[in-house]
Amino acid sequence: MDIEKFIRFRKELHKMPEEAFKEDKTRAFIKNALSGVNGLELMEDKSYLLYRYFKGEDKKSIVLRCDMDSIVNSQKTRFHGCGHDGHMAIMLGTILSMDASKLDKNVYFLFQAAEETGYGALDALEIFDKYKITEAYGLHNYAGIKMGTISTKKGLLFLSSFGLKLNILGRQSHASIPENSLNPIYACSKIIKDIEPFIKKDAYKDFNLQGEKFSDNIFITVVGVKLGGENFGVSPANLELDLTLRAYNDDDLAKLKNIFENKYKNTLEEKGFVVELNSTDEFLSVVNDEELYDSFTKAIAMDGLPFEERKEIIRSSEDFGYYRRKARELFFLLGVGEDHKDIHDEAYEFNDEAIENGVKAFLSIAYRL
Repeated sequence: MDIEKFIRFRKELHKMPEEAFKEDKTRAFIKNALSGVNGLELMEDKSYLLYRYFKGEDKKSIVLRCDMDSIVNSQKTRFHGCGHDGHMAIMLGTILSMDASKLDKNVYFLFQAAEETGYGALDALEIFDKYKITEAYGLHNYAGIKMGTISTKKGLLFLSSFGLKLNILGRQSHASIPENSLNPIYACSKIIKDIEPFIKKDAYKDFNLQGEKFSDNIFITVVGVKLGGENFGVSPANLELDLTLRAYNDDDLAKLKNIFENKYKNTLEEKGFVVELNSTDEFLSVVNDEELYDSFTKAIAMDGLPFEERKEIIRSSEDFGYYRRKARELFFLLGVGEDHKDIHDEAYEFNDEAIENGVKAFLSIAYRL
């Protein structure tokens, strides 16, 4: 296993952070790195890249997945602040370290676009039916876990979520006669007051929203409110309210969506407002298959990899959850250090010491599961 080579891959990929669905330099780099690998087939070259080692139509097919896109910092500059450069280096290392003659299954390798938006997995979902893939495996680097330690849990791991934009149009007037306006701020304030309890864990036990109860935790975060400007002579008519909604199960998330798209929308329209709602950045929950979890933990133990069972559900989201529509899934965390910067921190950079155990974990899956 040429770890130094894989680290060089990571550092080169770090220099080319790209926007979702525009990972052109990244894809070219990957294709060059894998050019001429004996027995490796490039099956798809679209927004995503799909490679495979093929053992036969009668064999089980699994997919290992990594992500390619980057994020922006406060200066609107792109950088690999989520560690996808490290994930790609791990995948490249896995392919180049794998002895295909030892495989008893078809192993596919997916370099996925646009994880940060929630749409990249949807774009690649077609591979499951096309290639009869029945199991999906993925990883994400994680601060707060010992370097190189593998961590995951049975069942729910990442929450489902989506972004919601409410554009509310009322009626403008001169600021001296606000009674002649239909200023949306007051109706918006009522919505914000309604959702305020749901910034806290376990609020669902004591509170409802528009008469609806929830079966488990939900979280509603106000991420933006835009109203008027610095024109002190105007009572404004336009307001945009931006929210992120999360839930511990998909049914509760659907209920949340219905509350905003129907109940709140209807109430606002009855008051005379014109309302437009748009959903964005939709993610399904990641739910680890219990049988795959058991097989995975046994496999990495056999290969001597450190493991820590995770107790807490992760509130953020990961578009890997969409693969659950087509296959059983197993997702795990790879520790990059207990004191490492968190992902999306402007000072974050993937810790290269984690690459080796990431490769070994993927190899355990390919050889033993």
